[in-house]
Amino acid sequence: MFYKLLYLTTNEEWMSQPEIVESVQKIGKEIACKERSRRNFSNTKGVKVTDYADNVRLYSSVTECMK
Repeated sequence: MFYKLLYLTTNEEWMSQPEIVESVQKIGKEIACKERSRRNFSNTKGVKVTDYADNVRLYSSVTECMK
């Protein structure tokens, strides 16, 4: 799922394409579901995302990052 997210979001304009946004949101819901995920994201203390232009964004949770 993580590789699919990376693939879907490689284009800087992915947020302006509704079908890609829908796919990313769907994957985000699957990741957040504790029954489907083998990782315990409830203990995550934040998510740091660096884009191709070296801009850094900090999110408080995986759910916020997926939104």
